Amino acid sequence: MPPFHQGRLSFMGKNAKFGVTSFAIPFTICCSYMPLRLVGVNMSHCKPNLLSSMNKPIILAAGCLLLMLMCMRLQGQTGCTDPQAGNYDPQAVQNDGSCTYPFTQYQLSTEARLALKENSGLLWAGEQLWTQLDSGGPNELYQINPETGAVVKRVVIANAENVDWEDLASDGEYVYVGDFGNNQGTRTDLAVYKLSMAGLLAAADGDSLQADLIAFSYKDQNSFEPQQGQTAYDCEAFFAHGDSLHVFTKNWAQNATSHYVLPTQPGVYEIEAVEQLQTGMLVTAADINPAGKEAVLIGYNLSFTDFNAYMWVLSDFQPGRFFSGNKRKISLGSLLSNGQIEAVAYKTKDEGYISAEELSQPPITIPASLYTFSTAAWQSEPTSIAGPHGNELFAFYPNPATDVLYLTARRAGRYELLNLIGQQVLQGNLLPDVQQRQDLRQLRRGVYLLRIQDGHASHTFRLILK
Repeated sequence: MPPFHQGRLSFMGKNAKFGVTSFAIPFTICCSYMPLRLVGVNMSHCKPNLLSSMNKPIILAAGCLLLMLMCMRLQGQTGCTDPQAGNYDPQAVQNDGSCTYPFTQYQLSTEARLALKENSGLLWAGEQLWTQLDSGGPNELYQINPETGAVVKRVVIANAENVDWEDLASDGEYVYVGDFGNNQGTRTDLAVYKLSMAGLLAAADGDSLQADLIAFSYKDQNSFEPQQGQTAYDCEAFFAHGDSLHVFTKNWAQNATSHYVLPTQPGVYEIEAVEQLQTGMLVTAADINPAGKEAVLIGYNLSFTDFNAYMWVLSDFQPGRFFSGNKRKISLGSLLSNGQIEAVAYKTKDEGYISAEELSQPPITIPASLYTFSTAAWQSEPTSIAGPHGNELFAFYPNPATDVLYLTARRAGRYELLNLIGQQVLQGNLLPDVQQRQDLRQLRRGVYLLRIQDGHASHTFRLILK
C-alpha cells in the first residue's frame, strides 16, 4: 500500500512498463476522490509515476478503495436517529428525515374561553399574549389575559388594512402581521406588516402605531381565477427565524403545505417554494420555539371521515429546511370538541398556547377557547440527568425513575402525572421546601408528562419510568 509521508500520499515507481491507460483507472479513483481530504490527505501531491510491475496498479487501486471506505465510515451512516420512532436505527449518526411514528393522540388542556370569537393568530412576546381578528376585522392587535381570555388592551395599526389577517410572528425586535389569507386564490395584494415590538408592548390601550409594508406574490402562481376550496395559494401560517419569514401555505386541493421564504425587510418580493409536506390537513398556524430547534404546524381536516385537528411537531431539521428532519403528526381530537383550531404560539422551548375560534355547527356551538400544549413527551433527546433537576422553582429526581419520585418546590402547589394522551394517572400537593415522595410502582413503564403548578405558573416535564 502506498506510504504516507508528512500528510502526503506518494506513489513510488521507477520503471515505465505500463501506458497511461492501464494506470488511469486506479490513479483517477485515488486522486479525484474528494472525501480523502477529510482524513488529511493532500491529493494535490499525487504524481502518476509509471509503475514497474503488474501488481502495483492493483495494489494502488485496493489501497485507494480502502481509504474510500474509511472516509465513508467517517462521514457516518444515515437513517432514523429518534429512539421514539418505529424505524429507529441505533447505528445511524445522521438523521435523513425517514423516521416514522405510531398514531399519537394528545388531549389539549383548556386554559380559558376567549372573548374574541374570530381570533386568528397568537404571539407570546414580553410575557404578554397577543392575538388579532381575521378577515374583515379591525386593523387592531389585542393583548389578552391567558387566564381569563379577556381583552387587556387593543392597539391600532393606523396605516394597515385588515383584508384577511391570519397569523402573528416576531423575531424579538419586530412583530409581523400576516395579511395573506387567500381563500379563493385571487389576491394580488398579499402583505406582511412590520412594526416595533418594543412599541407594541409599551403601547397603552387605544394607542396607534405605524407599520412598514412587506408585499409579496408566489412565483409559481399563474392563475388568479377564483378557486374556492381548491386553491394551493391560501395561507394562514408563518413564523420568523434567522433573517427571514417562513410562510406555510394552506393547499385546499391536496391537504398539503408548501414552505416559502420571505425577507423581513420592507419591499416587494416574488417568493419561491423551497420544500413541501403532505400534511393530511389544512395548515392554519405555525411557530418555532425560542431555541429555534423545534417547530409546529397546526390545522384540521374537514372531510366527513376525518373532522379532526392535528399538530405536526418538527425537530432535528437542517437549517432553513424544517421538513428535512423528524416529522411527527399528533391528533388533537375532533373539531366538535376543541373548536376550529386557528393559532399557536410557543411560550417556552416545549410549551405554549393554541387557540380556536368559535365553531358553530347547529345545533352545536363550540366557544372560542385558549388551550395549552406541551411537546416535552416527543423530544428526541430524553432527560437522563442524575440527581435533582428541573427549573428554578421546582426540582424532581431521579429521571429516568423506577419505583419512587422525589419532588420539591419553593412555593406551595400541586403536581400531576399524565400519560401521553393527556389522562391523569397521579396527583399530589406540594408544600414549600418540603420534599414529597411519590410511589410509582403501580404505573406501567414508559413516558409520562409531569406537570407542576403553583399560583403563578405551570411547568411540564418529560418523565421516563423504566
